[in-house]
Amino acid sequence: MTVMRSRLSDKVLPSISEAKVPAYDRSRIAPGIVHLGIGAFHRAHQAVYVDDCLAAGDTGWGIIGASLRSPATRDALEPQNGLYTLAVRGQEQEQLRVVLLDTKHRILGARTVYQGSVNQAQVRIGEIYRDAVRQNATAIVAVHNHPSGDPTPSLADIDMTKKIIQAGEKLGVLVHDHLIIGKKDHVSFRSLQLI
Repeated sequence: MTVMRSRLSDKVLPSISEAKVPAYDRSRIAPGIVHLGIGAFHRAHQAVYVDDCLAAGDTGWGIIGASLRSPATRDALEPQNGLYTLAVRGQEQEQLRVVLLDTKHRILGARTVYQGSVNQAQVRIGEIYRDAVRQNATAIVAVHNHPSGDPTPSLADIDMTKKIIQAGEKLGVLVHDHLIIGKKDHVSFRSLQLI
């Protein structure tokens, strides 16, 4: 499993073994859409659909993102050549991913630390922090899915999160959140005040 050693970009994309890379030459894409607002919904839904069209050979649908409010998202994506990561739900097995954050909560990398069964993902806590320590991450976000579609935390999820927090405190790594992804919704342990 690969951890990003630098910011996501065209240069580092081929070295990320877990990444689904564009199946087309991005330099040959012609603009066809001007999208006002390139926020999370657009990147998670509309841009994914357009990416599928581009991969099918219809290269006239490149997206030019514009914002009427703030250039913050555009400015954040610019050094990454417009690339971003996307967590996918609907897996048949539970997967536990860890997103590594720096002191300003910028993403240093993400890694799948465990793929479990249909209803559980048991993992050694040390695996969660291995890359965080190597990358000098100051915070992490744990993310896992529930193949059942119901993102309600189980007692095992809550217990595991407590152990992750305790280990993080000993290592000086903050657990910023733990997200559970369901079929139609997600749950944030922070919003539930479980962190």
